[in-house]
Amino acid sequence: VALDSVRTAGPLPRLGAETAVFAATAADVRHTVVGGRHVVRDGAHALVPDVPQALARAVEALRA
Repeated sequence: VALDSVRTAGPLPRLGAETAVFAATAADVRHTVVGGRHVVRDGAHALVPDVPQALARAVEALRA
């Protein structure tokens, strides 16, 4: 979780966990590891190259 965004900047480093829980949003997630594999690294999804397009296709499939 980024601790230098407009939502999370400022608190003491020792309050990083509290800041992540109470102030961070999905936009602040930089890395996600699932089962030992990086799913998100540096804010980019490692398994889905174009997340917005994949989401749009999934929504369209639901509408069809």
